[in-house]
Amino acid sequence: MVTIKNLIAEIKKYNPKCDRDRIMRAFKFAEHAHLGQKRKSGEDYIYHPLATAMNLTKFQADDDTIIASLLHDVPEDTQIDLSIIKQQFGEEVAFLVRGITKLSKVQYRNNMAERQIESLKKLLLHSAKDLRVILIKLADRLHNMQTIEYVQNPNKIIRISKETLEIYVPIANLLGIWGLKDELEDLCFKHLYPDEYYKLYSKIYAKQKISNTFINKTIKKITNSLQKNHIEIINIHGRQKNLFSIYQKIQKKKHSLKTIYDLIGIRIICKNIEDCYRVLGCVHRDFTPKPHRIKDYIAIPKINGYQSLHTTVFGIKGIPTEFQIRTQEMHLEAEYGVAAHYFYSYNKDKKNLTESKKQWTSRILELKKQFNDPNAKIIDQLQLDIFQNRIFIFTPKGDVIDLPQKATCIDFAYAIHSDIGNHAYKAEINDYEVSISTPLQTNDTVKIITKQEQRPEAEWLDYAKTGLAKRKIKEAINKESREMQIMMGRKRLEKEIYLMKTTTLESTPSYLIKKLLELAEQKTLDDLLLAIGEGKISPNELLKKVYNPKSNDYAIGIEVTGDNRVGIFKDILEIFKRINIDISMLKGKTIYEKNGDIFKADIYAKISDITDLREIFEAISGIPGIKKIEKITPYKTIFISLGFILLFSLWLAHPFIIKYLTFNISPLHPLIRKLLPYTSLIIIYLFTIANESLFKSTLPERTKHKKIWFFSIFLSILGLITVIIEIIIFNLPIMKVFFIIGVIILYLRLYFIYKTEKKKIEIL
Repeated sequence: MVTIKNLIAEIKKYNPKCDRDRIMRAFKFAEHAHLGQKRKSGEDYIYHPLATAMNLTKFQADDDTIIASLLHDVPEDTQIDLSIIKQQFGEEVAFLVRGITKLSKVQYRNNMAERQIESLKKLLLHSAKDLRVILIKLADRLHNMQTIEYVQNPNKIIRISKETLEIYVPIANLLGIWGLKDELEDLCFKHLYPDEYYKLYSKIYAKQKISNTFINKTIKKITNSLQKNHIEIINIHGRQKNLFSIYQKIQKKKHSLKTIYDLIGIRIICKNIEDCYRVLGCVHRDFTPKPHRIKDYIAIPKINGYQSLHTTVFGIKGIPTEFQIRTQEMHLEAEYGVAAHYFYSYNKDKKNLTESKKQWTSRILELKKQFNDPNAKIIDQLQLDIFQNRIFIFTPKGDVIDLPQKATCIDFAYAIHSDIGNHAYKAEINDYEVSISTPLQTNDTVKIITKQEQRPEAEWLDYAKTGLAKRKIKEAINKESREMQIMMGRKRLEKEIYLMKTTTLESTPSYLIKKLLELAEQKTLDDLLLAIGEGKISPNELLKKVYNPKSNDYAIGIEVTGDNRVGIFKDILEIFKRINIDISMLKGKTIYEKNGDIFKADIYAKISDITDLREIFEAISGIPGIKKIEKITPYKTIFISLGFILLFSLWLAHPFIIKYLTFNISPLHPLIRKLLPYTSLIIIYLFTIANESLFKSTLPERTKHKKIWFFSIFLSILGLITVIIEIIIFNLPIMKVFFIIGVIILYLRLYFIYKTEKKKIEIL
């Protein structure tokens, strides 16, 4: 149990000049304010702020931060006003306590999403003013998670754990506070997935002694090597990955425990950068490095400032072992992230914000603009802009632009400048020309090619990932005319319909159009297209509600046609690699023509979401030499079509079959003779409907639209001829009025459907 003496002793280890009396006075002030209050564990409440303050000593927090952490619950849980804290401990402490108090008073309303949004708004905006507010909140949350087992309500435990995992862990990750992040993750893992936690725990720690043996042998071997090469280091120690990160790798990449390379590892702290690279050389001399597992984060740091050399080698007895090699300064940065800039150099001028702090603040202020957008999906956008892994992209001049993973060239363009984004025409990735929708990978060098007459289009919103790019695109589109926005909306919706159902907007049944309007809360098709063109409605999300495609293992096939140039196949495969989609089967062939050879490839893959297909189409269409890309008609549709043709053929032959049976077996029953012509009319009607449905799904192109109606009418005429043959052969008794009415109804139906679809095309 933490005591005030323990706390002060820990502070003095890193800050001998701390104001002991002031810290003690703050403790006594808080102790008196919380007198009589108990926590769920039964202990006095004062032990919570003490534990929060002790957690902050890991960051080597300054006096004001420690004092604010001791007082952080006083205004909320006691009768003491914030003004008294200001009077007793100064403006800076009062500001920090006020920030924490405001975060605690978030008004939660209907659901978890709103709770998250309100929490994130306040948490992030306060952190932009002073990062110490968020550090105190993280330390506070850590102690709450450390003692959460005392909460009696299981649902509350799950809610708090989920909130911690979805809000506080990503923020700790972004700030680069790895130790705190790992501990929070494992605590959340333990309470959210107890079965998986204890199963993995038993497997990992059952081998702990063996792992420690390998770690010690590895340390001894590399230490001897460093001594022989006269390389002095500050420290070397073993490390083990936290349980939740191991669990995530197993789940996401379908790894087994044996194939995870960094279950154990060695961390080496060097005196300077030159020694880091010398140590890396020694490691690779002593152990064989694993291909593609060497990462130089010293030359190219991560977005949160993290620097280190990473290499995975075949260690003792061939066991994969990860080495992390860094300087002491890099180590402090890695352990404590942005917090290191605030606290680790007391003699430096604290008024000078570091570059990391500037980046953090500017990013939060940019997000503030999104909070005011009623159409923005804040949680989704935060996942991209703040919480997602980052990639580093270089400009041709060598400047580094950081973007979220899966960002495209258009995101890069807007990250440089709005004008460049608004006039982006195409791009060059590593001197190779691509479309602006192409996804980027870390270390790419990108050049944006602009064209003055180019303007932002609504479909750009489908492959823009960052909130900045989306906001700028919407701003530019809103300046366009209504007619232009409707045209953009139509183009965007048509593309999504084709990708999702291999059909066109004009071939979409009227009842589905009506359903789209209802779901989008729009009165007319023009209103819907306008809203899509303005970027207010996502056609992908809208169509998902109607068609609801599978989200797991969604099988797709595409046919790509292009010039048969050297490297075109490699370029196509590179797109799948960039989007991180595995190809299940591919077939390629060359078609020899007079005007030049044509390359054609059939590619089959499995995607987790239909939106991935859009990325594939956009990216491949931007490859030089690609002439056409379209979805391959599923085999299921082909078999249904063949079955339909066979069935209809059998029906066309039925008068002759029945005649044969009648002459050779038994005569027709009188009732069958009366019903036969009318039954045949109903069959024609049903076959015509089936025919339309099949053609709409297999012939989606607008140019083939008329074929649907041609074959439907042809089918009905052929059917009527068969019925007439049937009547003549069997001399069937018919009521001419009923028969004529049936024929009229059939053709009126075809006529009205044709007129409706034609009108729909004219409207569009």
